[in-house]
Amino acid sequence: MFLNHMIKAKIMEMKAEDVMMYAEQYGASLSIKEANDLLMLVKNELWSIDDKASIEQLLTKARRIVSTDAYVVLQQLFHHYF
Repeated sequence: MFLNHMIKAKIMEMKAEDVMMYAEQYGASLSIKEANDLLMLVKNELWSIDDKASIEQLLTKARRIVSTDAYVVLQQLFHHYF
């Protein structure tokens, strides 16, 4: 639960530019709109790193927001860490 709280606190501090920088580090390219939309999704949805179903729902919604290439990277990262 503590880790979940720490991750969400960090996300609340993030800006679209941060999301774009992280995406680039992992080989994905995001537009400013994609980064903003993705950040708003993650900030506003109910999810927990301890609840795989909530992560899968988040990924499904993210798929509609980002490019196919960015989604593949996002999915790989989520499955690697969660």
